[in-house]
Amino acid sequence: MIALLAQPMWRDGSHMNGDWWWVMAIGWLIFVAAVVVTAFVLIRSLPHGNTAGPHSADQILDDRFARGEIDEQEYRQRRAALRS
Repeated sequence: MIALLAQPMWRDGSHMNGDWWWVMAIGWLIFVAAVVVTAFVLIRSLPHGNTAGPHSADQILDDRFARGEIDEQEYRQRRAALRS
């Protein structure tokens, strides 16, 4: 079966005569599309920057208090506001 399909490609000694060029073109388009889709999927699946969890507000408040940006009274008020 393969010999029958390949026979027209080799009749003149050249495999790129006018009969089969479109098969090669479609094959290259499929290959390039597969590479682009694979690259897109891989890039989208990478973790991006700051992926804060569900307790990020608490963590930010704790960090600000630890750095001295807010005093204890403001810390307690904001903590209570977060929990309500």
